[in-house]
Amino acid sequence: VEDRQFRLMLSLGAKLECSDEDLTNVIQEISELCKNDCLSVDYLEKVVAILGLIEKRTSKEKRKELKILAPDEEGILKDITKLYYNDAAWIKMTGFTGSYIHKSVPRDVAESLEVILVKSKALEQFLAQDFPFGDPFGQKEELTTRIKNILDEYSGNIDIFKEMIQNADDAGASVIQFILDERKHGTDRIFNANSKHIQGPSLNVYNDKKFE
Repeated sequence: VEDRQFRLMLSLGAKLECSDEDLTNVIQEISELCKNDCLSVDYLEKVVAILGLIEKRTSKEKRKELKILAPDEEGILKDITKLYYNDAAWIKMTGFTGSYIHKSVPRDVAESLEVILVKSKALEQFLAQDFPFGDPFGQKEELTTRIKNILDEYSGNIDIFKEMIQNADDAGASVIQFILDERKHGTDRIFNANSKHIQGPSLNVYNDKKFE
């Protein structure tokens, strides 16, 4: 009997499994039912579960072909590529006019589905302000050569290291340390492509007083 029912369902057009498009279409239908209004708790749970399925079963290339909707912080379905994940609530975004994805969507799902991370966007704004280590062409010189050139090009007769010591003394510091960190960190998990240029090596200056 079960076999007959199975074959009957197939003959009526039933599918053995949902396609990726079927999953996105379900969310689209929910959006139309809600008429761009806030999702109910039941619909919200369903949409979050479907987003999890899409993240697990689709490739990055396939997702670019799909129109994926996701709930914003108010529960209204929007194009997922226009949403942000608030992974740094303490960062103030200047001129921010976007919407955050709903908090019930896990970060790993949001990130895989290419939701914009707040940290990444904030860093892009920072680099856009002529941040010296954000040069997209990367550091071409040896670190020691680069430091020597910085010292040679430094305006005036004041040695930069002496100025750092003077600044620490003015702040009332009792300790100052210069640390040459020759490590170069990986670039697999960074904010964005520009961040790979600030993964080291680096010269770090520390003193025991809070910068005011």
